[in-house]
Amino acid sequence: MVNRRQVFFVSSFLTLFSTLLLSVNVACSSGGEERTVVVGTVTNVVTASVTSVSEFEMVDEHGVTWKFGARGFLGVTPSHLEEHAATGEPVRVEYFEENGSLVAIKVSDG
Repeated sequence: MVNRRQVFFVSSFLTLFSTLLLSVNVACSSGGEERTVVVGTVTNVVTASVTSVSEFEMVDEHGVTWKFGARGFLGVTPSHLEEHAATGEPVRVEYFEENGSLVAIKVSDG
């Protein structure tokens, strides 16, 4: 025989678990922006602080110059991006477009 307390516990657990999954899905989504990736060489870095970049520019393999704004920590420090600019080592940039501007979300070694 099923006891009411067990039914309540299972029901509560499933509701909580479903809510948690939905929250994680919403938090990890890009908010509707289509994310794109480009690889290239950093040519200019404007720092906001020791740990964050305000904006940066890069040139892809086709010679196209890309200018990105940034929000928060991108996964690398400004000094790391400046090192890539000095050495010519490529970076991989994940970004989305917002009101005609490119906004970098994540930068990693290319």
